[in-house]
Amino acid sequence: MRSTRKPGLKTHLYSSHVELGAKMVDFFGWQMPLHY
Repeated sequence: MRSTRKPGLKTHLYSSHVELGAKMVDFFGWQMPLHY
């Protein structure tokens, strides 16, 4: 069975979180920081 799941949506602050070293996780379809 093939997954039809879309990649997580990203907030406007996504790149800032990634630059600061955040571990990003899926949260109801959105990419959100879990911890830094």
